[in-house]
Amino acid sequence: MSADTTNGKKWFAAIPLEWRGQEAFWEREAGVLCLGFRALGVESKLVLLGRPEVHPNLPLLVGTPQQFEDPAWWKQWGAEGVVLYSWAAPRYEPIACAIKSSGAKLVLRMDTDGVSSPRVWFGRYLSVAYFAFRDAGKKFAAPAALLKTLLFRLVPSAFDRGFLQHLSHADLILVESPVAKQRFQRLLRELGRTDLAEKVRMMPAQIVDDFVYDPAVDRRPQILAVGRWDATQKDSPMLMRVLGDVLAREPHYTALVAGAGTEGLHRLLAQQPATVQTRIKILGRVPHGQLRHLYQESQILFFSSRYEGFPNAAAEALCCGCSVVGPALIASLNYCASHSSGTTACSRSARDFSDALGAEIDAWRGGERNAREISERWRPRVSAKEVAARILGSFA
Repeated sequence: MSADTTNGKKWFAAIPLEWRGQEAFWEREAGVLCLGFRALGVESKLVLLGRPEVHPNLPLLVGTPQQFEDPAWWKQWGAEGVVLYSWAAPRYEPIACAIKSSGAKLVLRMDTDGVSSPRVWFGRYLSVAYFAFRDAGKKFAAPAALLKTLLFRLVPSAFDRGFLQHLSHADLILVESPVAKQRFQRLLRELGRTDLAEKVRMMPAQIVDDFVYDPAVDRRPQILAVGRWDATQKDSPMLMRVLGDVLAREPHYTALVAGAGTEGLHRLLAQQPATVQTRIKILGRVPHGQLRHLYQESQILFFSSRYEGFPNAAAEALCCGCSVVGPALIASLNYCASHSSGTTACSRSARDFSDALGAEIDAWRGGERNAREISERWRPRVSAKEVAARILGSFA
């Protein structure tokens, strides 16, 4: 993880999550952006919460919650700027304030589909809150989600004020897809903050640079699904229902399902006809580096998700030349399917998902998809080095 840091610049990437030695931090979000800065020759560290200690072999800085909220703590490192993954959550506003007060430029990374408030889309916000509460194991998820949604919609002090105060510290606000940008700016204008809306830029999530198209790997008539299948967010019953429907009418296609939740997946698979069961392989957890080969050999990455911000798996797949299918109501999947790179389902019904997957299969069969071109189109957009360069370019 070393880099030639000779250009004198220093930018950090911070996320208020706890460091417990997890290598996964270097595979996504702030950790990948840190590596992108370093690939440009910019001195950079990943900043996480935890017990302060020296990490001589990692570009890592760990601080306590109290230090995160102390401008002097940030100032001592001499960073020109900090990209903070805070989602503009009011509870993290003191961190944003401390970074800005230290004299550093502050970039807020939202990781959003633009529905950051029930003011944007009441029903959608309510639905996401409900499934998020379910995945968190919260009792009475439905009434809790309704209470939260009503409170955030009707009482400005419950969310709006802290949200806007948090955003007011930013020099730049990043959202991950064109539709998310429009939704987010619409919210800010409705809240009377046109000044903040003007700071919003669209910039997709970044991924590590070794997810690439490989002409030596044969592209198979294969559908891939990657996710935490024990989470209601990913909707494993819908996944298996749609795969069963599509594979029943496409006898030359197979499917791979990677990720946690294998016990539930096997139960769902057992409900499919025998001819379909033999063509769906449940892989379980797959190390991040090994996913690259699965993307390179598959034609289509399928999302049955109920909601997403900007899924890293989509960006990784596209860079490997694999197209994307998912629900149109997810802003990032609209974006990922653009430019002959995929198809979106009109709704989250099994029928519409099956239609979308069928249409994408036809696109591959008819020569309307080209893996090399998909990769060449998306790598400059989501490469960690390129995203880091665009952030720096915003302050040139």
